[in-house]
Amino acid sequence: MSTIPKPYFEQTPCSDSEGVALIELNLSILRRLMAKLKDIKEQDMTDNTGRHHATIGMHVRHIIEFYQAFFQVIDKQENSPLCYDNRKRDVEIEESKQNAIIALENIQEILMTREFYNRDVLLSATLSPNASASTIKSTIYRELFYVLEHSIHHMAIIKMIGNTLNIRFDEMFGVANSTLAWRQSAK
Repeated sequence: MSTIPKPYFEQTPCSDSEGVALIELNLSILRRLMAKLKDIKEQDMTDNTGRHHATIGMHVRHIIEFYQAFFQVIDKQENSPLCYDNRKRDVEIEESKQNAIIALENIQEILMTREFYNRDVLLSATLSPNASASTIKSTIYRELFYVLEHSIHHMAIIKMIGNTLNIRFDEMFGVANSTLAWRQSAK
């Protein structure tokens, strides 16, 4: 009697090194963002005096809402699609650094306490403004990596906006791990 090999995405607890590393990397990035939020003035969240069309608060909210969308799907047993497009867009997070910090603390708590299983998920995404949403197959680990990279990208934009407001950032804020590795290898 032969057995059918298990697919790579079958429910595997996030106790393996890849899953643990993904969670630790997400926590590290979120801690860095939260530390910077604690360091800035409240008015810096909504200041739009620079050349940018968005504020620091808008980008922080955007990061938070992607994690919230991710968490809504990972606990569901049925394969309902993960959709980053249909977010709540909570202005209270955008305009209040305290609300943003509380939301980031909640995200960190979930990352530290919830078990993650690398299973298939469906991703619903709008690929064109003139088309209906498409569904793409993904996995929990892939999406956990995506929210990490997405956060780093928006932190780089936060850094650009912050520089116009004379906010100082450490040189690693908003820099992708692949870029940091490339910089080290180029020395």
